[in-house]
Amino acid sequence: MRDTKAFTDYYTTQFKPAYDWAHNEDGKAWIKAHARRFYDDLYKLENEITASVYALFIQIGSGPELCLYVGESWRPVKRAYIHFFHMEQEPIKYFSLSSSEVKKAKLRVEILTPPILSESMRKNAESIMCKELSPILQPYSSLGGNIPADMCLPRRCRRKAIEESGLLSGS
Repeated sequence: MRDTKAFTDYYTTQFKPAYDWAHNEDGKAWIKAHARRFYDDLYKLENEITASVYALFIQIGSGPELCLYVGESWRPVKRAYIHFFHMEQEPIKYFSLSSSEVKKAKLRVEILTPPILSESMRKNAESIMCKELSPILQPYSSLGGNIPADMCLPRRCRRKAIEESGLLSGS
């Protein structure tokens, strides 16, 4: 059974503000400027694409496009709104990127799997995709042991991972 308090907290502090932002003019403009293909292709499918594993790719300036994050969600397009919202509102806190770096960023969301209704099977697919794509913020797939492949780096370690990835080479 779902933890109702945790879900309510997530809904009121993360999902609702991001969803509202993604549907107001400022949010739409930001998404259009930084994730044009998402805006053109996926935005209108927010309720049709379900139960999938997705990846968030980023390119800053003329640097390489790299996988930043892999996730799974019942509604991956709506989950992407939360990533975009945090990228625009608090890029240092969540992604260890400065506002000036984000201004030069191009983002791409890719749906990696067809719908997987079982959450445990989606989580397994997410771990497999993390191992394949080596997202900057989830480097644990190469460490093995008891660390889940989809586990994100602690926030205090993210900037170093960003710098070592080569993401900033074209900024």
